Amino acid sequence: MPPGPKQQPRLCHPERPYYANGLCKSCYQYKYARTPKFRAGQRRTYLKHRTERIAHCQAWYRKNKPKVIVGIRELYHRYRQQVLEHYGSYCACCGEEEVLFLNIDHVKGDGKQHRAKHGNNQLNVFRSIIKAGFPADYRILCFNCNLGRQLNGGRCPHERQAINSNGDK
Repeated sequence: MPPGPKQQPRLCHPERPYYANGLCKSCYQYKYARTPKFRAGQRRTYLKHRTERIAHCQAWYRKNKPKVIVGIRELYHRYRQQVLEHYGSYCACCGEEEVLFLNIDHVKGDGKQHRAKHGNNQLNVFRSIIKAGFPADYRILCFNCNLGRQLNGGRCPHERQAINSNGDK
């Protein structure tokens, strides 16, 4: 019987099936999938089958749209809850605790730039805050205080009332 193809000695996980170059499949992909030559081949394959792949993905989305929407909604609520728990589940200005009224406030007033960078939806805003490790550039305000700051040049009407009641200007 002629000898089979010569296998290289195992360089990784001997309990896993052999894949190529002495590596199991996951180690091979980790080592070789990052090379420019491999990435160029992936790109060529993608461009060759792009329209079929897009059609397949669109068909899958149409078929599974209700599940996708439910999953995104659950993810949104989970991320929102994490952010609220970290920054405190009450308005930093007036103390409002009703969760439905609470919003993220960009302390520096750079919310427009933040949304432009990370996508103009709350899920991406929450995701970026969590990924950044809950920076101090954010706080929780109720909708009224947040909008009041926007309309009042960066100062909440509650803050103005507190100043007026103390007699200071």
